[in-house]
Amino acid sequence: MRKIIDKLNKFSTWKFISISFVLFAALKTVFDKIVSPQLKALTGGYDAPDVVFGYNYEYLKNFLLLSKKEGLQYYITHFTSVDLLFPLIGALFLSLALLALLKRIVSEDSKMYYLSLLPFVGMGFDYLENICIVASIFYLPKISNVLLLLVSKISILKLFFGMICLPIISILLVTLLLKKLSARKQNYSLLNQK
Repeated sequence: MRKIIDKLNKFSTWKFISISFVLFAALKTVFDKIVSPQLKALTGGYDAPDVVFGYNYEYLKNFLLLSKKEGLQYYITHFTSVDLLFPLIGALFLSLALLALLKRIVSEDSKMYYLSLLPFVGMGFDYLENICIVASIFYLPKISNVLLLLVSKISILKLFFGMICLPIISILLVTLLLKKLSARKQNYSLLNQK
């Protein structure tokens, strides 16, 4: 695990963070402006469960059973294609941001660096969610209630591991700011003593 963190840490520069953010924002725009509206039109009014915050078992079941066939086909071919990159780029952006802040706050051997892997755990749950939804589409009209319940719980885990990074980044930013202010105050008092 530490080798993965060390390799990622080499790319935790503001340049790579900016590039990953721009790619993430571009993919989000493609999702919001092109892929999701097209899917909604083709399914007969259903958004992909992946983009519905906190969807439940019933929503997923309705999406699968009541969506038009061409909408489900579009989900498999187009939506899922874009959704292969989205979690990866998002996890990379969050991980690099965490690493950039951590290396300015903690020592190189700190266990806190493992926090930078949290976005990839969320990515794993996102991919698992996608696989389960696509598998459910392939097995229609048969539906496994257990699988649908599992997918709705996986979605919660995906959101948790993605969203937990935001308060962690906020805390690290405040910590870094306080550290810099403390250093400036110390430097200022040293200058006044001379």
